[in-house]
Amino acid sequence: MSHDPVDDTRVEDKNEPRRRAVDLHVLAERYEVVGELRGSASTRYFFGRRRDDRGEVLISVIDGQAHGDNNALAHLASDSQILSAQSHPVVAHVIEGQWLASNEYVIVAERLNGSTLHELLSSHGAIAKPRIATLLQQVNAALTWARERGVVHRGVTAESMYIDPDSDRVHVVFSLTPIPLFGLPDAASDARTIGSLAWAMLAGQEHTADSPPLTDIAPNLSERVAVETTALATLANGAGAPDVEQFLSVVAMGDAIREGELEMAELQAGFMEQVRIESTKSEARAREIEAHAEELEEQLARERAEFEEYRKREESRLANIRQQFTTELAQLEQERSEFADRVAEFKLRTSIERPANPATVLPPLASEQAEAELVGGGSRFGWMVPVGTVALLLLLIVFGAVVARHRGPGQTVVFGRGRSGQEIALPQSNIPRGGFLSQSSGNVAATVTPPRIGSYAAHLRDSLARRDSIARHDSIAHHDSVARRDSIARRDSLRRRDTIPPDTLR
Repeated sequence: MSHDPVDDTRVEDKNEPRRRAVDLHVLAERYEVVGELRGSASTRYFFGRRRDDRGEVLISVIDGQAHGDNNALAHLASDSQILSAQSHPVVAHVIEGQWLASNEYVIVAERLNGSTLHELLSSHGAIAKPRIATLLQQVNAALTWARERGVVHRGVTAESMYIDPDSDRVHVVFSLTPIPLFGLPDAASDARTIGSLAWAMLAGQEHTADSPPLTDIAPNLSERVAVETTALATLANGAGAPDVEQFLSVVAMGDAIREGELEMAELQAGFMEQVRIESTKSEARAREIEAHAEELEEQLARERAEFEEYRKREESRLANIRQQFTTELAQLEQERSEFADRVAEFKLRTSIERPANPATVLPPLASEQAEAELVGGGSRFGWMVPVGTVALLLLLIVFGAVVARHRGPGQTVVFGRGRSGQEIALPQSNIPRGGFLSQSSGNVAATVTPPRIGSYAAHLRDSLARRDSIARHDSIAHHDSVARRDSIARRDSLRRRDTIPPDTLR
């Protein structure tokens, strides 16, 4: 039996440097190393068989120098003891663990059937979202089980995750993980492992620090799924552990969420278009309102100018009316003063020139014009009226006496008409019997009988008194007419003054 060290010169990448030989002679008595599988920088995987029953095993060689901390290998040795004593359906059963050197530790576990996640992604690309959720639920259950039992190194990568193509059953081999400075890996570390595996399954390639955004690699991916996956894959140590089960539910419904997001985006686009249309209409309406407001403002300015012009005209007109009213008021005051002077003068004249016969005196308030008409033109020639009247009557009496001698009785003598149109005549009973010559001269017609002198004198006095009464009545009527005209004019002037607003008279 050869116990030579295994020298695997096969490399997976042309750019990868040649790996050093691994000395597995301590396992040669129990295991036969068949070949090396794909591994990582810190862990190398070898395929082997047990020599007693030819059972296939997986040999993992962990290099402590890759982490620069031998304490990590000590935790790994302790983990192997825990995993060899207990088992989980998803976690590969550890057969034994052994130190190869001071900085190398080897773990022998049962060989897992199926393809690794790395091989599946390389051949098929991204995995369907419901299948991703199903696979990662099994991995999350294994991580929770190991964390609860104190397993420190619970790393699961695309190379250490095996998937049975027939049943989609998952098996994992825990690999070495960095130990945080503040303590041991916690639930946040396990959530970050789930996030990294989900990122690789959604993108179709493994997640690294230099990987582009998930939305650029998988443009058809739901935005919510991409955001939550990226946040979970880059979760910091010591951060609050998120709800992994809820995250896996979001991943499982990723397609439905994507459809909802597309529909929501379409609705939002339609809404934004409607908003744009309404905004355009609102802007047009705002412009119309603004134009209408400007038009109203211009109209208001014109009306204000017209009103200002009208106000000036009205102020000018009211000023003219005020001036006219002031002039008329001054004139009225002057006329009232003159009338008062004339009344005083008339009273004075009446008191000086009052005749002896009270029957011939006019009322105290008779106008000067009535007095002039009564006395026949003024106080200077007032004595001529009664003298002429007496002379005329004497002539008529003489003439009547002459005529009566030639006429018979039963005739009426008409002397004339007064101012009021009444005839001045002697009644038949007062005329003595005897014939007078009937004769018409102007408006005087006389058919009389020879009268007696005493009867003629009494009748003459009655006629003179009647004429004086008629004259006085006419004078009073004329005075009342003049006073009424003055009263009407004064009333019209006062009415015009009352119709003017009080503030225009200031």
